[in-house]
Amino acid sequence: MNWAEFRKQLLDDEPPIALPELQVVALPDVIFRVVRAAQREDASANEVGRIIDADSSLTCDLLKYVNSSAMMLRHKASTASRATILLGVKRTKLFVLSLASNRMMRNVKSPLILMKRFAVSSLERALFSKNIAKLLGLDEDLAFSAGLLQDLVLPALTAEFAAAYSELLELSKENQTDLAILEQQDRGWNHASVAARMMTSWGFPDDLVCCVFLHHQLDRILKDDLLNRTELLPVAMSALLNDLFKQTPNGMQTLDQAWNEVLPAVSLPEQALVIFDQLQEMNPEFHGHQSLAEHLATLNS
Repeated sequence: MNWAEFRKQLLDDEPPIALPELQVVALPDVIFRVVRAAQREDASANEVGRIIDADSSLTCDLLKYVNSSAMMLRHKASTASRATILLGVKRTKLFVLSLASNRMMRNVKSPLILMKRFAVSSLERALFSKNIAKLLGLDEDLAFSAGLLQDLVLPALTAEFAAAYSELLELSKENQTDLAILEQQDRGWNHASVAARMMTSWGFPDDLVCCVFLHHQLDRILKDDLLNRTELLPVAMSALLNDLFKQTPNGMQTLDQAWNEVLPAVSLPEQALVIFDQLQEMNPEFHGHQSLAEHLATLNS
């Protein structure tokens, strides 16, 4: 898959639109230093790790991630340099970009979003995407990062256009229509395309941009024999999970159908329990978020 060419095609195929100007928190300089170092062909894990070690908060989050059961690594890390060696340069770069962007997203104040609950929902989607990727033999780290960042700009959009999004969410509920479709009809863009263009301007990897751009286009991915063999598939499936906005009103029904098509020999409830344990380990407080495992248990009770 030529991700650079595909990303260009996706963005070029869109009609010219005026994207919204959003007030977002700038990514810290340490993130760009990590990315610049990691993109060099001669980049070493020690060099990237030393850059991260200089930021105590970033180091703490990296160690928490690396040492979690979701990573299933045989050895534990006590420094960012050791964590980078265990993960590898590419995986570390993806994690750092995901973490920084997620922090930026959580720092936006929106009257329509409970940010702690939103963050738990985003993390569950990331873990769900990662687990599907593992089952399909795809890149788990790309799937995790894209799953985490798929709703990157929703907090900023709902803060900037609170009245419009309040109406769109009500319309989505009444008509059982996906939020992304209503955004496109009403604004001329949707949060996926806005996020993809923003990530492109920041120099994010092309594969990550493509996964975010297409995360609400599962039908297109399933019908394309090239796309459905990539990380686009697990990310788009993760977008069907329940979230604060219920962006896809019939998401769970669609997910059940897609799961039976993609992974017929694997139990969705059993995987949901695995993800629940991983989510609880990484974020013990759910802040009102109903996990996939809890949702399925309610349906079956």
